[in-house]
Amino acid sequence: MNTIQYLLEASICWALFYGFYVLFVSRDTFFRVNRGYLLGTMILGLIIPTLQILPRTTMVENSIATVYLDEITVTVTRAVEQDSWWVWSWQEVLLSFYLLVCLVLSIRLLIGMGQIFRLWWGSTIYRKEDFILVETNKKHAPFSFFRFLFMSSLQDLKGAERDQILKHEAAHISGWHSLDVVTAEILTIFFWFNPVLFLYKKSIREVHEYLADAAVLQTTPKASYGRLLIEQALPGLRLANNFNHSQLKKRIEMMTKIKSKNSALLKYMIALPLLCGALVFFSCQDQHLEDENLTPCLTKKVNAKNAADVYQAVEFMPRFPGCEEEGKGEDDKKACSQQKMLEFIYKNITYPKAARDAGKEGIVVASFVVDKQGDLQDVEILREIGFGTSEEVLGIISKMPNWIPGRQNGSVVKVRYNLPVKFKLQ
Repeated sequence: MNTIQYLLEASICWALFYGFYVLFVSRDTFFRVNRGYLLGTMILGLIIPTLQILPRTTMVENSIATVYLDEITVTVTRAVEQDSWWVWSWQEVLLSFYLLVCLVLSIRLLIGMGQIFRLWWGSTIYRKEDFILVETNKKHAPFSFFRFLFMSSLQDLKGAERDQILKHEAAHISGWHSLDVVTAEILTIFFWFNPVLFLYKKSIREVHEYLADAAVLQTTPKASYGRLLIEQALPGLRLANNFNHSQLKKRIEMMTKIKSKNSALLKYMIALPLLCGALVFFSCQDQHLEDENLTPCLTKKVNAKNAADVYQAVEFMPRFPGCEEEGKGEDDKKACSQQKMLEFIYKNITYPKAARDAGKEGIVVASFVVDKQGDLQDVEILREIGFGTSEEVLGIISKMPNWIPGRQNGSVVKVRYNLPVKFKLQ
């Protein structure tokens, strides 16, 4: 699959799923369900564009399916100007910029990890039953990172306040919230251009705080815990689950909000048609063209004459001529025919200059019918990339000699083929 296309399709999936979350369920108190939805749809957005559930077939009138010939690849070396030691196409410039930003964000992530490590180094370590307490000598907000709970020895905390903070961060640790945070951070490295993913990350952090607050409120009055949140409003580390997250107002609103009724869970059913639509739209792809510029599952009708007489598959498929020696089996003739056709195409086809100059690559799909006399009829282009490539493919088909016609039940019949030709620059 084309890299740019995959990145865009994943981004569209996230936009749809996150839009549902904001419109329908973000204000409900089903915090665990919302966390599962956000994480699940974030992963689904990565997977759906790679799936191939329903093959897309090109249809002739009367719904007669067609057969794909093996893909033909036409390659040519990119032209490099003699007066320039390095020439990039716009695609290469775009990809280089994308990778540069990914590198910068990766370094930023490593720096964040280094900040946590520096806090850990030289601190006092206490091993507890469910976590490891790291007492530092620097002033910072309490936070957790995987099984480590960081607290500053410079903060003056009373016994009750300290217990509430420990319960809050222990809830983060037991829920493996740091795994969600790191996963979201890694995804934003590769999808830095997608603002929806940053919204995902923000919402996941909010749900983490709601869950941790709910754990504390099981044994703590809301009023005293709310005061503690306000008093402890210190900045924290970006990679950590901070006790004092920036969304303080929302957290207090959720603490005082009446719990949503169980009937509100039915709203999640609305997401099922959204999921099915994304699966159909992005995961239905051409059977023989999985690796290049795939489009959603749409069918295209071919205006074939006498389509009812055109077969999809027959006992003896049509063959390119030149392999009819006596004594050859059908498998040998088929392999020989394929080789002859490849030799003919590679001998006669060229990479159009306009496509080379524009750096255009992609697949052109032509459709034709081998009639009862072996003539190639009803030739047309089903997929094109422009810049003279379609004309080149049509020209090759027009030069082909008559094929050996197909046979079904002892009679010659018409058979439709699709011929994919990939134009590839090296």
